[in-house]
Amino acid sequence: MEKKYNAYKKIGRINKDLLKDLNLNFNGDVYIDESVVRHIKKRHGKQLTKHVKENIKIIIERIIKNPDYIGINRYKDNISIKLVKKIDAQVMVILDFDYENEYMYVATMYPLIKEKLNTKILTGVLKTISG
Repeated sequence: MEKKYNAYKKIGRINKDLLKDLNLNFNGDVYIDESVVRHIKKRHGKQLTKHVKENIKIIIERIIKNPDYIGINRYKDNISIKLVKKIDAQVMVILDFDYENEYMYVATMYPLIKEKLNTKILTGVLKTISG
């Protein structure tokens, strides 16, 4: 990662087996910038529980390390990975991939209501992680 991205800090690493299942070939490191934390609090703060809101980075680390569900969106020149884990409610973290600099970063995080989760599973957008 170039110097201009020094605001980004490593927050976790996606399991290599999950990356293999998604046909992705990169080291799995995931980065976050403080502006993303501010965005999550401002945009989704009212939807998040107090526990999640006060521990955003810790929650994101837990979701990256051990998600319950995973999905991938491939569109045009971009890839995003969706990771979902039950914390106080179902919480989804969206990771985007920077092709030019070859790294994955946290784009956002928000709660996912049960109906939307079920729809995403039924339509194949998300799959359950076994194990």
